[in-house]
Amino acid sequence: MNESYLNAFIEETREHLQSLNEHLLALEQSAQDEQIISSIFRSAHTIKGMAATMGFEQMAHLTHELENGLDKVRHGEVQVTSEMMDVLFSSVDLLEAQLAGIVESGTDQVVDVGECVQRLIAVAGGAVDNLQPAPEAANQRLLEYTDDLLAEANHTGQSAFIVEVRLEPDSAMRGVRAFMVVRALEQLGDIVKSQPSGKDLEEGNFEQDFVLLMVTDASAEDVRAAALNVSEVIEVRVVPVSHEEVISPKPSGPLTDPDGHQGTDAIQGVPQKSSEKNPAFTPTNLHKTPSPTGAAPLAENGVTPGTSLTGLQKNRSIRVDVERLDALMNLFSEFVIDKTRLELLAKQIDVPELSDTVQHLSRVGTDLQGIVMKMRMVSVATVFNRFPRMVRDLAKTLDKKVEFAVSGAETELDRTLVEEIADPLVHILRNALDHGMEHPPERVRAGKAETGTIHLTAYQAGNHVFIEVQDDGQGIDRTKVLTKAASNGLIDPLKADSMSDEQVFGLLFETGFSTAETVTDVSGRGVGLDAARAKIRELGGDILVESRLGQGSKFVLQLPLTLSIIEAMLIRIGKEPVAVPLNSVLQIEQMLPERVAFVQGKPTLDFRGRIIPLLDLRARFAVPGDDTKPSGKLVAVFNKGEKLVGGVIDEVIGQREIVVKTLGKHFGEIPGIAGATILGDGQVALILDPNALFR
Repeated sequence: MNESYLNAFIEETREHLQSLNEHLLALEQSAQDEQIISSIFRSAHTIKGMAATMGFEQMAHLTHELENGLDKVRHGEVQVTSEMMDVLFSSVDLLEAQLAGIVESGTDQVVDVGECVQRLIAVAGGAVDNLQPAPEAANQRLLEYTDDLLAEANHTGQSAFIVEVRLEPDSAMRGVRAFMVVRALEQLGDIVKSQPSGKDLEEGNFEQDFVLLMVTDASAEDVRAAALNVSEVIEVRVVPVSHEEVISPKPSGPLTDPDGHQGTDAIQGVPQKSSEKNPAFTPTNLHKTPSPTGAAPLAENGVTPGTSLTGLQKNRSIRVDVERLDALMNLFSEFVIDKTRLELLAKQIDVPELSDTVQHLSRVGTDLQGIVMKMRMVSVATVFNRFPRMVRDLAKTLDKKVEFAVSGAETELDRTLVEEIADPLVHILRNALDHGMEHPPERVRAGKAETGTIHLTAYQAGNHVFIEVQDDGQGIDRTKVLTKAASNGLIDPLKADSMSDEQVFGLLFETGFSTAETVTDVSGRGVGLDAARAKIRELGGDILVESRLGQGSKFVLQLPLTLSIIEAMLIRIGKEPVAVPLNSVLQIEQMLPERVAFVQGKPTLDFRGRIIPLLDLRARFAVPGDDTKPSGKLVAVFNKGEKLVGGVIDEVIGQREIVVKTLGKHFGEIPGIAGATILGDGQVALILDPNALFR
């Protein structure tokens, strides 16, 4: 199977499965909304057509039965019930499992769909109370799938068409063009068979012409227009045929031959591929059914007079393998390092022409960086879209009523970060549902609405993206947390009362800590929030917790926009150059002894009327040096939201664009250090993690 076609199928199917999940959730809330039902039907219909074309018959069969059930709903023959929704969601879960099997092993036969198919058949018949499995019946229906499609065409009033397609004689990508035609027609209906086989089509093993058999509720002209919309297609004929003319009375078996090739049996009335090169393209060469009366005449090039091929809509977007984007980013990172080196050399040599060229190169590099970074940015919706279904299922398992709201899903984040934040958010959402949200009777007794709410919000502020998970549940019981922490030996009970809420809530992230009385499948082992914080900090971010007892909690994730190339302030601590993310530096000013005071034995700084902690960074990171007194030095004020902290430094080198490099597995995680970068003179500078200064 052609790898590019398979990848396209996988990506498209993922999108449609996500759409199915989203619209099924909406259908559960608005059972009579015809637009939602139509959207679900279209997604299932498209998956069925794509799966059949690619030869994944189990998936095609399952979506066929799913479509049957949805069709009954669409026509008002079956009412939407809780039991029906469970069956529909189970079907989508099976489709996702089949897709995972296709990704891993190239086959959709990784799960048994017999029971689910039988339940769908029962749903379509309205028998939702008796959904017992019958695998034998399901397998028999799979064997009859091909015959089923055309029988359905007669039953539902759809039409069966033979679609004859001719490409330009010198087409260099016949397989791609054929695939594009198939994809275009799949949007209108189901392609049952092809001549030559699907495998030969995708590999371009045909001369100039190929034939497809499809069933659709679209008109012949719509089918023809869709095929003509593909580049290098010069002629299309669409001829209606009846059920009897196309398929024999007895089922001929599944769409694949013993070798796994799709559609190798010829369409009745359509001869096998001619050995004669480029035979005349006339109806008698391809089938015995006469052209429909009144069909539009064809010009010599096979295009209906008046039809323009230059006015076709062009696709202005392409899919790019993420490995290519990663390679592009790595190359650009090397460019940034060399650009910084050139800027340093230009200053040393002081040749005007060289300086001008380097400045222009720097401007071009900045523009190029913006483009490269934007290419890597994806909306957090790719992650957020997974959660409504998860919340729905978990709420049902926990017997709780929850309304889940999402906002800011269009917020963009670096692709690498988006892939990494899914697991932490799963832990936080599960925690909100299990620990935060009360059962309906408890909420009513507390004077709340029976249905709780969980809000998932994302927004950008400066060079950070913030993701918030807020619930209106019972909040965090400070006393309960302190009692459990003391019993676990995490805190000194005598100091518990003096701890701030931030310190208390931070205990929730300690390894093995949990306030749950019993261990369940959902929580209680004390590893979820711990794993979430570890991952977020690994990404250069942090988690903050706000809570009010009886009113709810809010978890705030702070993340950098990107991990690859950042603007930084280069400072010197002792003799060591250190890079600090520029967005974390609020101000750098001269250290004045009269503004330094000691509170409980610890140095503080009077900054704009606020007393903030003052850290000696040389001592903090054990940088060699004798002079540790803050007098006569500089102080860098770092900010994290509303929080401020001062750090004593020796010198400001300047602002730089740096490439972030990880320290690798040999060094592991070093507290307070986010990575390293290579400077223009080849020297390695560590990158300070400002978040560590606030812990």
